Amino acid sequence: MSCLASGSCGSIAKFQARVACCRSDLKTTVLRALRDEFGYDNVVYWVVDEEGRLIEEASLHVSTQIIHAWIEVYETKDPLHCKKLTKNYTTCQVRMLKDVTDVESCYEDNGYYREILRSEGFVDKMVVYFIEKGRCIGGLTFLRKEGERPFESKDKALLKELGHFITQIHSLKYNILALHRDNNALTQFADLVEDGMMLVDEDAVVHKITAGAERIVRILQGGALAKDSIEEFLTLIKFHTGFEKWNELHNTYCEINNYGIYTRTQKIKGKYFYRIMMIKLKKNRLNYVIEEENDNLTKSERIVLRYIMQGMTNAEIASILKITVGTVKYHITNMLRKRGVSSRAELMARERALAF
Repeated sequence: MSCLASGSCGSIAKFQARVACCRSDLKTTVLRALRDEFGYDNVVYWVVDEEGRLIEEASLHVSTQIIHAWIEVYETKDPLHCKKLTKNYTTCQVRMLKDVTDVESCYEDNGYYREILRSEGFVDKMVVYFIEKGRCIGGLTFLRKEGERPFESKDKALLKELGHFITQIHSLKYNILALHRDNNALTQFADLVEDGMMLVDEDAVVHKITAGAERIVRILQGGALAKDSIEEFLTLIKFHTGFEKWNELHNTYCEINNYGIYTRTQKIKGKYFYRIMMIKLKKNRLNYVIEEENDNLTKSERIVLRYIMQGMTNAEIASILKITVGTVKYHITNMLRKRGVSSRAELMARERALAF
């Protein structure tokens, strides 16, 4: 087991890029990225329902005996159960076993720890809790074997950073799956998340780029993909967004030719990284509500709706438009009334059905 805290900016960026590009099994992708980038093999990715009951779990190397035993005793005998979080947290949390109980006593008194974990050589545990809207939706459980480096506070700090990122991707993926189940008209919604994606730093060094993104950059730049062309591409996006510096913004959105360009800015250990998602726009697709002459929405409502259709949150929309979250909610309430729907998902489903 390697020290997560010693991970370089590049390792963190690569981890985030792999997870962000995941289109299928998010849990397996996260587990493999933790193993490949940081050397963590013994990790369980789990999901809980609103009552804190386990509904999904996955692991690459933890035995089925441990998984099955853990499922049976999680709610009653695990001191790190998500319901034992004492506060109504709003962001990702990390707990070591020693934070909540005496480790030696736990392995002596708790049958699961004594008979199951210890029998396979595991002597310690740490948990990352994914928090969304004040409740735990899932997490990662890290197991440590005897002889390996003990968990430290610096691990908690970095795991909290990674956990916050995973929570965002987890929520996005599961929200998309929920939309698929609720309305067949949204079967193409997942494709709108990223027709192309690239991760580039402030020095125009590309850390990750999908085949779709490479194709789009070549089209927009009209030539081979090189550092100069990446620098020009970044300048082009900044020109169309109207901002010379991205480090002052969390994210931006613009349209260049037939592509929607959504850029997220993140600072990792003093260096800025730009995650750029490129979406192929089609006639009457994302721009449907903007081009409809007889639309009864106001100009401000149309702009907010455009960003909603990009999958942005109220906070992200407020940041881009330089307005309060309350104002965004006000526009959404008016749109729901005018469209005759009762939820954000129904609003998106209606607009998507019209667009297609």
